[in-house]
Amino acid sequence: MSNFGLKCCSCLCACLLVTVNNFAILVGLLLFALGLVFTVGLNWLSSNDSVQDWLKTISDLLKSQTGQEIEIQQLLSSIGQLTGSVGAAFIVAGVVILAVACLGCIGGCCKIRQCLLIYAIIVGLVFLGQLIVVIIWYANSEILKASAKSAMEQSVAKYKGFRSTNLESLLQNMLQILVGCCGVNNGTDFENLSQDWDRQHFISQGGRNFTFNLTYPVTCCKFDLARMEPLNLYCPYNNTDSNYRIGCYDTLFTGYIDKYFLNYLFPALAGLLVLQLLLVVGSLVIYSSESSNKNQVAPQRSRAV
Repeated sequence: MSNFGLKCCSCLCACLLVTVNNFAILVGLLLFALGLVFTVGLNWLSSNDSVQDWLKTISDLLKSQTGQEIEIQQLLSSIGQLTGSVGAAFIVAGVVILAVACLGCIGGCCKIRQCLLIYAIIVGLVFLGQLIVVIIWYANSEILKASAKSAMEQSVAKYKGFRSTNLESLLQNMLQILVGCCGVNNGTDFENLSQDWDRQHFISQGGRNFTFNLTYPVTCCKFDLARMEPLNLYCPYNNTDSNYRIGCYDTLFTGYIDKYFLNYLFPALAGLLVLQLLLVVGSLVIYSSESSNKNQVAPQRSRAV
């Protein structure tokens, strides 16, 4: 390729790198902000005195418009307790995306070869990892499913209870509430896989207090997502409005992943892989162009005799 053609390709690749990585910077900032909201914001909003009246006003407005009472303060507080340290994962992901995107932008704008090379290596490794996962999925998806089931069972084994703030408990509680399932296979997992968790449950209703030990977590009950509380307070006691028999593994893979992977997730992943490949090739083209320019020797002027 001529120097002129290489320079034209380099300019086009620089435009691609800058455009894509500017968008990636926005995504990284969004994830970072969501992480802060999950770790700090929700609890602050639900506990700050100056915000409580405003939240009550919004709740009253929603009730007048929809006819359904939604306790936003209680909802935010419950979500904050469930998400807890999950926000840290969003913060880490946001910081990593920001760092890589900044490398791409600096490399594309300033043509700094070290940034371009590091960026190409990082994106190339991510590309290879995703490609391997796709190949394994289509060669034998049961391998990944078995691995996912094993990871879910290990997570349930570390479950500590509804009020616990360890990551495994938070993720399991969120999954069971939002997806409508219980354990990995069913509710018996909390007897077989996880035996060391807080089983004590308190109910206060009509001026009477009840205490009993759970056989499965409260989050295995069907929840009113507007209030973030069980539809039936006695669900873990009498199995009414319960998801006890519905395992999260089958619900996820049969109800969601197997159903939507080919139609939605795979085309999106294929497009992402193509984009990542273009970014790697583009950064290497700019790197080669800058190396070529640096190695060129300026012609010397002939001296007059």
